[in-house]
Amino acid sequence: YNRMRPTAEVFKIWKLNELDQIPVPVSIVRPGYPEAFLGSRLEGTATIEFYIDETGDVRLPAVVEQSAVDFAGAAMDAVLQWKFEPPMKDGKPVVALARQRFSFAPSAQEAAPVARGTD
Repeated sequence: YNRMRPTAEVFKIWKLNELDQIPVPVSIVRPGYPEAFLGSRLEGTATIEFYIDETGDVRLPAVVEQSAVDFAGAAMDAVLQWKFEPPMKDGKPVVALARQRFSFAPSAQEAAPVARGTD
């Protein structure tokens, strides 16, 4: 029973503006315009909030705003493939919280990132 007892690990999640520098993207995948909307003139947005872990991987992405579920799905699929240099605070790798807003337009046939970071 004692071996199954959970241990307490406490760590801080850093905001991007608290880091030594904003994590540099190593690999970014741009979301495509959702196939379900091809042929329509629908424009939209989706905002994804996620953590960047100590190795630069994206963790626990969540949709915080969407104009349509398909836009959010396309944005989520892309963000899950992103990779960053590790976030650093005082010269050590840390976990950081980030937010990305995407705009979708049928003429572009893909989404364009319009903002990075969170305060």
